[in-house]
Amino acid sequence: MADQQQLDIEWLFPVPLFRTQLVEFEPNKEPLISFAKDLQRQDAGAKHSNVGGWHSRDIVDSFDSSPLNWVKQNIIASATRGISRARQVNAEIDLQLDSAWFMINQKHNWNSPHTHMPSQWSGILYLSVNEDNAGSNGGRLLFIDPIPLGPAFRNPINAHVQPSEGLLLIFPSYLTHMVEPHASDEERISLSFNFRALQKK
Repeated sequence: MADQQQLDIEWLFPVPLFRTQLVEFEPNKEPLISFAKDLQRQDAGAKHSNVGGWHSRDIVDSFDSSPLNWVKQNIIASATRGISRARQVNAEIDLQLDSAWFMINQKHNWNSPHTHMPSQWSGILYLSVNEDNAGSNGGRLLFIDPIPLGPAFRNPINAHVQPSEGLLLIFPSYLTHMVEPHASDEERISLSFNFRALQKK
């Protein structure tokens, strides 16, 4: 039998997913939900990847006013920390929000597979989630393996995130994702966004 030689395994193309639970979420939850509901009453919404559900117009111009400025501050802080660690650099990052929108999903609503190209980074903040029996209530965020030959060599080929209130996720915009059908009788409200991150000189 041949001598056991050292065998190293190096993963070449990992995809980062930044995840944080916002500690000041509770006092900001209701103002954000009220903001979303007011928009829903004023606007029929848009059709993008959503199958059913209400998708707001772009609200990025409202991010400098209350209550969305709190969200903006958390996006900038979390993205700056995460991207700096992923790039292994200790440099200041200039973050520019491109677009943002609310989603309100009722029972059986879902989002088909899509990306957020040509943006660089995307994210989502969950505002209202029925967390009782979360698995059976569906509505998980499902990420799909971006490497075409990946399924033949890697397991699992998909990864999912279970929504929870106050959960902030940030990921590369090229990463294909979808939202599984929402099975709860209670609506789920989330805020999604796209941004660019440039290293300051």
